[in-house]
Amino acid sequence: MNLTFKKESKELETALEVVRCLIGIAKNQINDEPKEPMWRNELHQLYGVENLLEQAEDFYYKDEEVSDD
Repeated sequence: MNLTFKKESKELETALEVVRCLIGIAKNQINDEPKEPMWRNELHQLYGVENLLEQAEDFYYKDEEVSDD
């Protein structure tokens, strides 16, 4: 098995776009409801998810070898 770098994944790209959209919504809610702590917590968690998804693009993936057994 070989290691490859930066496996292309449409799912990762889509998930990252969705999370960034949710980050924008959370920021708007913080502006609209500055005393509501839930939105700050939500924003913090979304930034964590965004970070993980960005790092996932840099992981090494193993190529699966197909066997004819």
